[in-house]
Amino acid sequence: MGDTIQSLPATELEKKKLHPVVEGFPRMPDDEYQVLKVSIQQNGLDEPIVIWNDMIVDGRHRAKAVIELGSTATIKDVSHLSEADTVRLVLRANAIRRHLTTGQKALMAHDLAKGLTSVNLQKINIAAAAKMFGVSPEAVNMLVRALKDAPELRQAIHEGKVTVHGAKTLAEHIASISQSDRTETINDINTSDRKTLKEKAKAAAAGNKSKKSTPVSGKMEMPGLTGRYVTLIAVLENIPKLPDALRSLHSLLNEHRLAPAHAIQLKAALTPIRKMDLTDLIAGVDGAIVELDAIIKDNPEPDMSGA
Repeated sequence: MGDTIQSLPATELEKKKLHPVVEGFPRMPDDEYQVLKVSIQQNGLDEPIVIWNDMIVDGRHRAKAVIELGSTATIKDVSHLSEADTVRLVLRANAIRRHLTTGQKALMAHDLAKGLTSVNLQKINIAAAAKMFGVSPEAVNMLVRALKDAPELRQAIHEGKVTVHGAKTLAEHIASISQSDRTETINDINTSDRKTLKEKAKAAAAGNKSKKSTPVSGKMEMPGLTGRYVTLIAVLENIPKLPDALRSLHSLLNEHRLAPAHAIQLKAALTPIRKMDLTDLIAGVDGAIVELDAIIKDNPEPDMSGA
């Protein structure tokens, strides 16, 4: 048994409930909805409203317009499909058809990869989820990190008010402030429009850059390495030696001793790594390598390998 196509008057369509998967998609802005409504009034539906087990799974705004106009809708009943297959069908269709921002698509890919959809779908890796929604794995991984630091940003991302890079910047800022300031900042973000948030992200980026440039007591320097990335390289190459390096910093009696405040920051940064999904960790490393390759390609420098 396949799909069933039929007509349904507005009075009957009004009785249909929305499937939870529908709420995973951002609501259409009012100006776009009004354009859609006028189009339906003049030309009818371009696409049928999809029904599964008496619930609307695709076409929430089309259904709303038909009900308000008191007209008749064409519906496609896919109740012969399983709920999981129906949800996958709807996710793919909306990812292609709707005018979603990269941040919104990355958030949906994030939820699918993390098993946070309304239906208990089999989890897929970030690369596969990103491909389904037409975004890069790097964008999804960036959102993963942003939401770990500041899960309260979900609403602004869902509504399309914050870009992926904006979310990353705002999350770094939010993670560095006190709890009282954090609550106020989140409330401010959730009540601001897209243009205002763009300016806030710029301001936060400048603040983050300033904080990163502030000297930090306690250096993990490795022989032969100099420059601003010395600490990052030391950690990446010497994670097994990290406890010894920290013990050495703890034992110092001069100004290079690791300050308690910085020890707290390091602990906060290290703890989530223990809980990190191995697939996400590998995807993050792969994404970093892609970005480094792009930098190397765009800005070639003399061979420093010594060959």
